[in-house]
Amino acid sequence: SNTNNVKLLDTGTPGLVKVINGFTKNAYRTEFSRDGKRIFTASADSSAKIWDTETGELVADLNLRIGNIFSVNFSPDNKKILTTSYDGTAKIWNAETGELHYTFLAVDSSDYLVTGKHNQYDGSPAARKLIYFVCNDEVIWLDQVKDQLWVPNLAERINKGETINAKRLEDLELCGLTPATEEGDSKPGEYSFRVTPRRGGLGMIILYVNGIEARSYTPGQLFKNTGVYTLTVKKQEIQKYFIPGRENPVTVKAYTADNTISSRVVRITADEPNGVAATPNLYAVMVGISDYKGDELDLKYAAKDAIDISNAVKVAAKKLLNTDGKEHVFIYNLTTTANHYQLPEKNSIKKLLGEIGTKATANDILLIFFAGHGKMEGAKKQFYFLTADASPSAAALAIADVGISTTELTEWIKPAIVKAQKRVLIFDACNSGQAIRDFVKIGTTDQNYMSARGDEQGQQAKAIDKLNEQSGFFILSASASDQKAYELGRYSQGLLTYSLLKVLKQQPDILENGKYLDISRWFNAAGRTVSELSKENGARQQPQLITNTNFNIGVVDEEVIGNIVLAAEKPLFASSIFLNNDEAIGDDDLEISKMINSQLANFSSRGTDSKIVYITASNSPDAYQLSGRYDVTGNTLLLKVNIKQGREIKYRFEVTGRKDNLKGLAEIVVQQATEWIMKNK
Repeated sequence: SNTNNVKLLDTGTPGLVKVINGFTKNAYRTEFSRDGKRIFTASADSSAKIWDTETGELVADLNLRIGNIFSVNFSPDNKKILTTSYDGTAKIWNAETGELHYTFLAVDSSDYLVTGKHNQYDGSPAARKLIYFVCNDEVIWLDQVKDQLWVPNLAERINKGETINAKRLEDLELCGLTPATEEGDSKPGEYSFRVTPRRGGLGMIILYVNGIEARSYTPGQLFKNTGVYTLTVKKQEIQKYFIPGRENPVTVKAYTADNTISSRVVRITADEPNGVAATPNLYAVMVGISDYKGDELDLKYAAKDAIDISNAVKVAAKKLLNTDGKEHVFIYNLTTTANHYQLPEKNSIKKLLGEIGTKATANDILLIFFAGHGKMEGAKKQFYFLTADASPSAAALAIADVGISTTELTEWIKPAIVKAQKRVLIFDACNSGQAIRDFVKIGTTDQNYMSARGDEQGQQAKAIDKLNEQSGFFILSASASDQKAYELGRYSQGLLTYSLLKVLKQQPDILENGKYLDISRWFNAAGRTVSELSKENGARQQPQLITNTNFNIGVVDEEVIGNIVLAAEKPLFASSIFLNNDEAIGDDDLEISKMINSQLANFSSRGTDSKIVYITASNSPDAYQLSGRYDVTGNTLLLKVNIKQGREIKYRFEVTGRKDNLKGLAEIVVQQATEWIMKNK
């Protein structure tokens, strides 16, 4: 309308139905709800309102100056309204109350920010670092209040109708609250910072080198003069964290007394211009345990998995790192195979990591691969990786002696001991997703930050962010905390290891610039493959991945691909279906299906020598199924067998046997079906 009102017309009958007034300037955008009971209007006076179409009465005034509206849409249930504006924002509103749910801002094609009505926020890591509040002449970055206002999955939770219990911006009273930090009077060979407490007092002071926490201090450890604290750090004390040939930012931030809100970061750039950019070393500890004490815990493929991953990583890493004629790739295979560096016992693993700690520099890469049994133990259900010392009784009664807990592993490889700033952990073990939960809990130590109550995923995301600040972890686990990690005879491999190798060999699109092995792309592709293959094989396994970092770990070329030998996939059989051909019976009264399934299971369970894999149900289009009907005449049974793959019958054959020897008949059926498939697959 070019006037200060909106006129409603009934298209079925001539004439004006209703005039809606209430605008100081013309209304330029309208939209009806899907049931026709409401109309949204936006006018040039920057107001937006919701009206009842039958009475013309105002239902809700959005009460926010929202700028020029580009588009309006009601949700299918008419309970929400989506508006987009020319300022680049999209907003979700309550259609009954006019309450703003949240605002979405696309920063660019890949980064975004979401803010709630109380300035709680979420978004991509890069976008979260761009936004700040202004309080008089003080600038407060979102990162300073992320422990309070950051609500991971904010939009998703609001859309589900969840209550957001995190702090609100107005609750924080940020003006003049956080400690003031600034560079001090640094002398040659040292770094000096001044910290002045303000209304919020002073808690922990954290020193970072290259973005990773190097040290933490209490106020009592700093020099204090007339209310100002001074932190002075000798360069030689933190030199071990520097990477030659590049800038090494040394930064400090200070928390309020309750350790909930931090100051702005103060940065001093430590240049190492005289150093040569060193080629990093890769230290890879590959642990694979197939042979435990006794036979009950033994696995078929764990040791083989460690060796296969070791071989692939070794060749690819050498092509990336050994370009200067020197050796930069150091692989340590701790497996239960005959050819190993050491046996994978607990003390051996601890000792080796300690030795690596004496060699590794900040520029290096640490990769640890665990394949074997994982177990959750104790009241807090902490994850333990069982070492070769383990037996069933020891695993039950003395797991601390034969298992490596996540707490222990974190202590063994913390940055103060193993200085490599790029670090990767791969757990191919049952319940290994609990390792991620445990590392997450470790990441929350002494931080005491607030998050929405009952929001486990949100707490995990925050703790991961904190953990990466502290240690720079990149963690891939084979399964969730309550899931098994499967060894599948079909692939002669653990499913995670098989998937890691499969995507290396068959998915060149994961490579950066067609050759560089990007660890994030590699792990994500392998995770998707694990999920797909586990479903096809009638199981459920969902790998877990956490990271805030990424880097290349090798070069993949024809040699690397050629060296990866994937086991020829064994034919997969699903449950059989047979019926008596007598219509008066119309059932499998002789239980032929059960007998044949039993033989399939028997053929499948012959260890690494088995030619087939049998599972009761499969979604795989490659799975075979035996089906058919049988006729009974006295003691003679004629079985007509179909070999089906998907919906297609691939082959038919008949078998004659005796009713009093159904087991022998079933064995012949499985034998003939297997032989035909092996010849014709």
